[in-house]
Amino acid sequence: MKLNFKNLVYNIVMAVLLAFIVAPMAGAGAGVVAGAGLFAVGCLLPAAPATAAPMAFMAIQKEIWVTDIAENVFPDNTFLSQCRDDSEFLSGKTVHLPQAGTTPNTEKNRQTLPATAQKRTDTIVDYDVDELTTDPVVLQMTEAIEASYPKRQSILHDHVEKLATDAADIASYVWTPSLAKNIVPTTGDARPANKEFQTGNRKAMTKKDILTAQRLLNNQNVPQVGRCCLIDSDMLMDLLLIPEFTQAYAIGQNSTVMDGTIARLFGFKFYVRSETTLFTGAGAKKSPDVAKAVTDNVSALFWHPSFVRFAKGSTTNGGIQVFEDAANPLYYGDVFSALLRVGGTTAYANQRGVVAVYEAPA
Repeated sequence: MKLNFKNLVYNIVMAVLLAFIVAPMAGAGAGVVAGAGLFAVGCLLPAAPATAAPMAFMAIQKEIWVTDIAENVFPDNTFLSQCRDDSEFLSGKTVHLPQAGTTPNTEKNRQTLPATAQKRTDTIVDYDVDELTTDPVVLQMTEAIEASYPKRQSILHDHVEKLATDAADIASYVWTPSLAKNIVPTTGDARPANKEFQTGNRKAMTKKDILTAQRLLNNQNVPQVGRCCLIDSDMLMDLLLIPEFTQAYAIGQNSTVMDGTIARLFGFKFYVRSETTLFTGAGAKKSPDVAKAVTDNVSALFWHPSFVRFAKGSTTNGGIQVFEDAANPLYYGDVFSALLRVGGTTAYANQRGVVAVYEAPA
């Protein structure tokens, strides 16, 4: 039988200690006997097998947190770049756009001299600049330490993207015409309404409706080059049934990387967005601040960049102002908020250069 040397050493030590403890209490003879007995037993203990089974413990399950986060998503706001940028004039509350008066009269083979001089009376189109602010969000110190993902960057991302989206909603609304002469209802076959908040049927958008918008812009002497269309993503389904658009959409994918357009057709660069300006059942445009109704209708906006104006920024830089209160003692962390000043209008009081096509009730 093989000796267990670990037990041997252990019991030698214990024998010596026991001898010192027992000897004073029971006499030297008892201490020596007890120590010798323990020593002998230790020497005879067999060694533990090398393959002895380990002790069983409760399972420890590991939790894994990824280092990124599924961010909030926002509509595509690329179309907002297609305008006359007035951001340099954001230092005041109101932006004034001078409007040229009537053009001079011409006369063929004039006989009467001197000609009568006329004074041109110019006018002004104004628009106010609104202030958009986000609700403050706190990032407590514990959250910043324990989160596996960069929560600070995620919070700032939400503030910036939300303001950019709200600005684009405002631009879509103020550029959309309110005059009946520039508003075209769709004329296609009846189909179910596509938006979740809608009920009933709507008339689909057709090639004829696009050409009608083109004709109206032509009659307003709007330049051919540079025309744009912002179309609701659900109306895009109607256009994809038009053979010419299907082909242009497929070919135009390469341009998406460059300027955000999905296709170029009938003289327009098409931009698609999940939300555009809504129209009521009566055909009037609806402010994005008003709650959606089941009878509302989505729209497409046709415009030329030279005929719409927009300004955005904190002062005159066109950017979003982010505020941070670091190590706030009331919230035990950092507090963030953001501000953006925005405003816009059509460049002409008669809404020249913009046409809206909205899905009509069927």
